[in-house]
Amino acid sequence: MLDLLLGAPGDTREGIWRTVELMDRELQPERAVISSGVRLYPGTPLAARLASPLLTAQPGLLGELEDNDNLLRPVFYLAPEVGPDLGAYLAELTRGNPRYSCPDPEAGLSDYNYSENHVLLEAIAAVYRGAFRDILRRREDHLPPA
Repeated sequence: MLDLLLGAPGDTREGIWRTVELMDRELQPERAVISSGVRLYPGTPLAARLASPLLTAQPGLLGELEDNDNLLRPVFYLAPEVGPDLGAYLAELTRGNPRYSCPDPEAGLSDYNYSENHVLLEAIAAVYRGAFRDILRRREDHLPPA
């Protein structure tokens, strides 16, 4: 299984297309889970590069921006060059290809967090354990709990 984190500084739509093309043509992982946006953590080089005393003035920053200069509440960066509809674009690039797991607004799945993903919560209640993306993969492939 391969995790792709897209939308980091320097990412573009063309680069994302090329990444998906590379996955299909050369790497061919069994599964590729796509996430978008990069969390800024205090004290990291990325946070030092992107964060400022006035977070709200920085393009591409999302999340808890007001009164959060210490970044202790979630702040994410999504490269403006990838466009505001990155989820729809990713879904369009990967739709119908079982290799990919990514948010698909058309399918109603927009997030992979525990609190909002009902399929994941049902799987955990049914004794599936492990990394949440692997739980989803096992459920999609109709495999028993690990």
